Parts: sequence; C-alpha cells; structure tokens
Amino acid sequence: MKLLLLNDSFFGNAFQDLGWEVLRVGPGAKNDIVIDPSTRAIGDVIAEAGFRPDAVLQVDSIDQRVFFRGVGELSAPTAFYAVDGPINEFWQREYAHGFDRVYVDQKSCADSWRRAGREWVQWLPLAADPSLFHPPQPGSERDIPLLFVGTLDKNLRPKRSAILFRLRSITEVKVVDGGGLRAEKVENVADLYRRAKVVLNELLFDGINLRTFEAMACGAVVLTEAGRGEEDLFTEGEDLVGFNPTNLERIVSGLLAEPDRIARIGARAAEHVAAGHTILHPAPPLATDLEKFSPRGERFGRRAATEAAWGEWQASWKWPRLNSLRREAEKTLVENISLLDYPRRAELLEARGDAEAAKVMLATSLERQPDNDRAKAALAGLLLAEGNLAGAARVLEMPADSDLASLHVAAGDLLSRAGQDLTAGFNRTAAPVCGWTAFEHYRRAHSLNEDNRCALEGLDHVLLTRHAPEFTVALWQRFHARNPRDEASEITLRRRAVSGYFVPAPVLQKRRIADPFGSSRGGSGRLQSHGRARGGA
Repeated sequence: MKLLLLNDSFFGNAFQDLGWEVLRVGPGAKNDIVIDPSTRAIGDVIAEAGFRPDAVLQVDSIDQRVFFRGVGELSAPTAFYAVDGPINEFWQREYAHGFDRVYVDQKSCADSWRRAGREWVQWLPLAADPSLFHPPQPGSERDIPLLFVGTLDKNLRPKRSAILFRLRSITEVKVVDGGGLRAEKVENVADLYRRAKVVLNELLFDGINLRTFEAMACGAVVLTEAGRGEEDLFTEGEDLVGFNPTNLERIVSGLLAEPDRIARIGARAAEHVAAGHTILHPAPPLATDLEKFSPRGERFGRRAATEAAWGEWQASWKWPRLNSLRREAEKTLVENISLLDYPRRAELLEARGDAEAAKVMLATSLERQPDNDRAKAALAGLLLAEGNLAGAARVLEMPADSDLASLHVAAGDLLSRAGQDLTAGFNRTAAPVCGWTAFEHYRRAHSLNEDNRCALEGLDHVLLTRHAPEFTVALWQRFHARNPRDEASEITLRRRAVSGYFVPAPVLQKRRIADPFGSSRGGSGRLQSHGRARGGA
C-alpha cells in the first residue's frame, strides 16, 4: 500500500513500520518533497514523482495552517486529521467536506460534527512519540518540582499567568516560555519532562491536549484542571491529578509532600500511555480504515467543493498570510453562491465590497423567514456599519432613538438566542460584519460605552458559557471602579476572580479585592505581579 502523507509527518514512521510505502509532501524540512502548497497542485507534484497513492492522509499542524491545492480532485481515498479542534472548528467543520474521512483530536468535536450530519468523522486522540517521550533511566533524579512549558501572556492567557502566580507561593516553578512560538526544541522539552516531578497543564478548551500525553509518557505527574475532558481516557488521582480554583494550593502542596505518591502516579501514567497512547497505537487501525473505505461520491460534487472552500475562506480571515487561498476559495464560492444560505451569501457579498447586494440578500431572507435572527442581526450590522441607526433600530425592533451601543447589544442578543454566541479561537472583528457573532457585537457595544451594563453582562454570559471567566475579570473591575456603590457588580467581580484563578476562595469574604492585572492603574493588590514569568530557581 502507498500512502501520500501531507503536511505533518506525524504518522510517517509508524505506517512504514506496517509495511506501507510513504511519500511525505509539505512545507516542512522533514518531508520527502518540500513544496509551497499554495503554488502547486498536489496532483502535479505526485505525477512528477511517479507516485500513485492508494490513500491520502493530510495531517493538520498545531503551530501552522497548511492547505493543499487539488486534494479534493484526487481519485484515491482521502482523509484529514484535524487537530486543536475546539479553536479551529470554525474552518475545519466545513473543510471536512473535501475529504472521504475526517479524524478529530477532541471527542466533543467529533460528537458535535456527527450530530450535524458529518457521519464520516471519527474521534482520534492525540498521542506521544515514544522515540522522544519516554521515562528517564532508572535512578535518574527529578530535580524540577513543578514545570510549565508554553507561552505566557497575561492578556491572551490570563488564567495561565494567574495559576502560575499562585503556584509560586508554595513551590519553585520552572517556566519555559516560547513567546507565542514553540518554547524549546522537542528533544529538550522531553528532557525537561523527564526531570520534572509535576507538569502543569492549563487548558484553553475542554479536551486532552498533546502536552498531557507527552508529559505522562515521561513519567511526570500531570496537574490539570479537573473535569475538562481528561476523564474520557484517564482516571483522576491515578493517572494524573486534577485541581480547581478553590483547591489549587492544597492539592499541589499535598502532592509535593508525598514523593511516593508522585512516583506511583508518574509510573502509572507512563505505563498507561506506553500501553495505548503513543503514535504506534492509532497507526494499525488507521491503516485498516484507510485500506477499506472508498471515496464518498459526494466528495466530488459541487456542494462538497463549496463547503470545503467556505472552510478555507474562513481560515483566511484569521490568518492574513493565506490571502492567495482566500482568492481561490472566493472564486469557488462565487461560482456556487446559490448553494450557500442567505446569511453566508451576504457575508461573501459584503467581503467583496457589495454591501448593497448583501442587504438585498438579507432582506429577501427575512421575507421568507421573518424570524431568522441570524439574518436580522447581519442586516442590522450592515446598517450600523454605514451609520444608519434608524434603519438598524427598525430591523431590531428597538426604539428609533436607540444609541449605537444599545443597538449592538440588541444584535448580540439575537445572535446569542440563535446559538451564534462566539467563534472559539477567532475574533471576527476584522472580518465581514455579516459573519459576526454575539461576542463581536457585545464587544463593540462595550467599547462604545463601558457603563452599558447590558453589553458587559452579554460578554460575561458568552465567556462564562465558554468556560472563560478569566477574561471577564478586568471588565467587571473597571465597571466596579466607576460604580463603587454597585454591590451586585462587586459580588460578580469576586466570583469571576475566583473562578478565573486570580484569587483563592477566601477572598470572597473580604471587603476589598486585589487588582489581578497589576498596578498600571495605581492598584497595589497582591496579584499585581502577573507577567511573563520566567522559569528556574
């Protein structure tokens, strides 16, 4: 069997060990053929190489988005491995239509995609590479009490900085900060895991990330937020250790005081991963699946091509370097615009500079479906963007003299009711307004008037629903500073500060709350040290 492996060579060696002939193609230096995927069709590349694959597997990268031209036109069965699902499904979900089989790294995504009719989607958890991530030699010393490897940014990941600040009060913490990029060479990261007693795993979304598998494989005790998805594969207290905002210090202090427990959990974790969660384990069933499934007839149709192009087009709005991809995807979308629903047609027309046509499209949609909240919000958004507040008020059924912030709140409320609360991993503010979610409208309203409580409560609701209370703390703090007699806002601020890990629960009993974002505005709270923590003794 011949496998064409695109982009990431994650499974390459494992397939070769099974007897497959593997051709790796992509932008990375580890590929057999290194190409710029945006400039050459993959069919031409493999034709020149004289390679006729029996199956094609495109593996998404954690650190970059790579799209290949012409994959949907290949006659061999094609598969796509989508990673970091919760913060990438805004494009992966539609891009999946261009393949015969899609594997997703997080169970929640696989379940939701299948419920939405994508029956060719399967859950395939991430896994550790045992050639790199394995326990240390017997007798090796673990000289790092607590380790974190990853980027620190108090604005982008405030919870992460808050947790590390609290942990530093009870133990030595080594942080390897990548500043937005990979913090260390992968070989060095593995060595650090083998030296660590405990490895912190802070989560942006529910699920089991790669750090969990790799640190466990090295025999370190993974310290992770409890009840966020790890229970699908591992047992808390036996394979790893969970914590929550109210017990963080107690859990870690107790753990570090019991070296035998650390050794026991670490050894079990390494055994568990080695027995079922290395890249050697998914390869055999994956190979069997690739051997037996045939191309979906729908994959070669206009609808699949249109949906896949929509996924590419959405990705291009988050990553501007994909502008050439946007142009190609947009061409496909324009040619097949009749296959899109009215709000998506309007979003495409707006992006192409034809807001008038977009408004006509949305008005037509509302004539057919007067209760289409998504179309109402999109039409109101276009009217607000051109300064037509009265027109937006009519669409939103608001008083004619409503101010701009209140109208954005109303649009946000419609989208929240329609289930369009937020696009995880993508702030759409710079994208077409027809594609905005409730979050963008609430955020715009809040930027116009920070005393608009409805805008603040809208943001709070969206972020709390998405398990991200840490992003609401600064908002409530500023509101309460301007409204010090508002006891309800003070109570909310305290609760969000606790659930976001900024302060331990006992602070709820105190009259004053510390400034979790530092003293840049004159505060002097005990959490003012949040910043780019650097590791070591």
